[in-house]
Amino acid sequence: MKNQKKLELPRPFLVLAPMDDVTDTVFRQIVGDCAPPDLFITEFVNVDGLQSPGRPRLLKKLQFTPKEKPIIGQIWGLKPENFYKTTKELIEMGFDGVDVNMGCPVKTVIKNGACAGLIKNRELAGEILEATRQAAGEQFPVSVKTRSGFNEADLSWLEFLLTKKLNMLSIHGRTAKELSNTPADWDLIGQVRQMRDSLSPATSIVGNGDVLSRGQALKLAKKYQLDGVMIGRGVFQDPFLFSPESPWAKWSKQQKIDLFRKHIELFAKTWQNGEYKFESLRKFCKVYINGFDGASELRAKFMQTSNAEQAITGDYPMTASRLPLWRIIQRMRHIRQMYKFVKFVDNEVRTNESANPDIARTGDQVYILIQAAVEKYAEENNVPLPDVRDVAASSVTNSYLHRTVIDRKQWFIVDPGKGRHFLDKILFMPVGFINTELDQYSSLVKFTTGGAFVGLLVLLWHIISTYL
Repeated sequence: MKNQKKLELPRPFLVLAPMDDVTDTVFRQIVGDCAPPDLFITEFVNVDGLQSPGRPRLLKKLQFTPKEKPIIGQIWGLKPENFYKTTKELIEMGFDGVDVNMGCPVKTVIKNGACAGLIKNRELAGEILEATRQAAGEQFPVSVKTRSGFNEADLSWLEFLLTKKLNMLSIHGRTAKELSNTPADWDLIGQVRQMRDSLSPATSIVGNGDVLSRGQALKLAKKYQLDGVMIGRGVFQDPFLFSPESPWAKWSKQQKIDLFRKHIELFAKTWQNGEYKFESLRKFCKVYINGFDGASELRAKFMQTSNAEQAITGDYPMTASRLPLWRIIQRMRHIRQMYKFVKFVDNEVRTNESANPDIARTGDQVYILIQAAVEKYAEENNVPLPDVRDVAASSVTNSYLHRTVIDRKQWFIVDPGKGRHFLDKILFMPVGFINTELDQYSSLVKFTTGGAFVGLLVLLWHIISTYL
């Protein structure tokens, strides 16, 4: 067993929030080079998966480097015995603590009773914490990240956690039901801090929710007398967020591009065996390529790259405005096929939604609906069965990417882009845009319907600008 040193943090301390498929070791290293927080936490990793044959594909989530210290490993799952085994492994790996996720509100997770689902199962939650503490001993810190309640704020849940004598309790100031749709309730977080004083004085209380700057974090910590503040989405507006004096607002276009290039190069070096797919970098594009003239055009070009080499060298695929006239005409033939496909999937998913009003509106269940619709489309239209794959949740945008391949023609079903570069995508490849939030399907289908007309306008513009 590796020697464990007591984790000592300043007061108040700032934490980079764990975000699945976002705060991997690569992004944490970038943040660490820019302005490190006082504490890092890994993406959450499933203990039941780690203690199964699927272990190899999950270990990537526990990878870290010395520049990411101190760092806590965040875990989730259902079996107490696997929490015990995994906590023992985290100690051996050199982590500085273990955090149990009891707050993730994703429906596909909580429907099985995990994460925020444990708010409604205190018996199992207690067994998990007991197993984790038994494995950790007295020297290895144990913490919990949770929400203020399940359907509504529930101080009895937070009181229950305080009786477990945790080293740290992080509270996101929203219920599981609220997701990110309401402002975080910091007054409630302050109430928990007051409860802590009498129930478990040694437990550090960390607040989380809607914090976009270091200054805001310090003000909240002072107002509610918190030990720490956890920041997530704010770091996407400023990679130097944890610095007392961030230089980000004064950085030049080239400096921002160079930092993004550094991220891409480190990504390619770290994940040489494809542990994370290149497409996962797209969620970071706007972090760096933002706030200067031509940023939207450059982002649109990057979105068309398919590997790190293209992105690093700037060898971007051609957009519609650079294609020969005959290629534009050829691409426009796909617009009718695109609309037919989009409309078919939309009708199928809407029909299923009407028949099952309680079905989840995002995530794996929507993916299953789309997959079924695509399979039906392939069968009825006598085309090769598509491979529906690469479903990736973005913690930045709370959207989902569904990529299908139909007879070597790529179709992307994503949240719609805005602006003229959307037109480039329509002409350059057969692309169908569908938002996975079902209540927005109609407006998007109507938007896509206009593709043919808009395409004609772009074609006319191309002829005028190129040949006249």
